Amino acid sequence: MQTLSVAATALRLRLLIGFLGEKRQAGWWQSDFWSPSASVFLSPIFPRTLFLAQCEGSAAAARAIHDERIGTGHVYHLFRLPEAIEQMIHQSLQQPQVAESLGPMLADRAAAEKYLVENFAGGDDSKPVGPTLIGNVSQLSTPKTFQKIAAAYLSGLRREVLVLPYLKEAE
Repeated sequence: MQTLSVAATALRLRLLIGFLGEKRQAGWWQSDFWSPSASVFLSPIFPRTLFLAQCEGSAAAARAIHDERIGTGHVYHLFRLPEAIEQMIHQSLQQPQVAESLGPMLADRAAAEKYLVENFAGGDDSKPVGPTLIGNVSQLSTPKTFQKIAAAYLSGLRREVLVLPYLKEAE
């Protein structure tokens, strides 16, 4: 995995999983913000911020499923991170070059999965299903935590089961 800030790593992984979880791919959430028809619909409404609208819409759909199954309060997941990280992600998405650099990894399911495997998840033979505790939120600063999160999602994608990795607050 490349050496990136926690926010940049979280953003990349959030985009990939947000895209791969949509109804045209895994069907984990019923949004379709990354489809060509969504782009046609959204571009007149958000002409300068289409990429941001797609990111936020996809993340909101994923967040709802995660919150419903995992709960809220004292737990975090890829789509509900500590506030400081959420703010950095939002600031990153305001920069036009982010869409240019990250857009190609969302070209199609194969491209997204390839990027996920090459940059995050190696070989993980665990078979998580549903909500899956990965560790403590204090471990978010380590690349290994994001690799565990990515590996859990990738395992679910490959087995066609919903996997929702999460972190808890340290006790």
